Amino acid sequence: MALPGIAGWKTELVRVTLFANEPVSAIGKNWWQAATGVAPESVLTKPQASEHTESGPMPNGEGVLEVKVSFNRVDWLHYSTPNMEVEPPTLGEASASLNSLTSFISNWLDSDSTPWIRIAYGAVCQRKAENFISANECLISYCPQLKFDPNQARDLALQVNFPRRSQTSADLEVNRICKLMTSVAQFITFNPGAIAPSISNQHFSRIELDINTPGEQTNIISRTASKELLNEFINQSFDILDSGLKP
Repeated sequence: MALPGIAGWKTELVRVTLFANEPVSAIGKNWWQAATGVAPESVLTKPQASEHTESGPMPNGEGVLEVKVSFNRVDWLHYSTPNMEVEPPTLGEASASLNSLTSFISNWLDSDSTPWIRIAYGAVCQRKAENFISANECLISYCPQLKFDPNQARDLALQVNFPRRSQTSADLEVNRICKLMTSVAQFITFNPGAIAPSISNQHFSRIELDINTPGEQTNIISRTASKELLNEFINQSFDILDSGLKP
């Protein structure tokens, strides 16, 4: 079964996560501004929960940019905002949006001296399908290890990890976690003068990517290495959407 390739895949969310070996505080450090060059629209701190969040409109782009700190973990998120369209909101074509955080993460890393020990890249992508059969067929093409009749399966959900040796850090094995799912979105339209609203369903193939350094990683990752690993993870995401899952 032929792969559809990256064209047609759209991005719902992009995430970059870093972990430290001790609690992290971002209060007063202006991380969002360091990344973007402008002040965030919202700042929220929950001291008892060890949480701190800064967010605002994505500079020169679509959606929201958010940095969230929780104990020893920092998440940078770029996600779409709800709209009144007849399709789930996205950040646009995956080919143009998977690397939307790269320059901001680079700016932020250059401004901060926190010793990070792990880095992860995540993305949620969707591809519209004609029906559940087409959605199943799409995912089967990405993971040929799947052996089933696409006409018979509903609510497909599969997670697989094919680790690979890092191309930038030879002694590091990288996790390449991928969740394959089919989903249905229901849209309700209220038409003036109509007795009842119109209801329509749309089917989607979904791929959730989480490419990361191992949990047992305890060595500090330098700024340069963090940037190189992030670029490597993004390139692997492009490759998965274009060429499928391969050990």
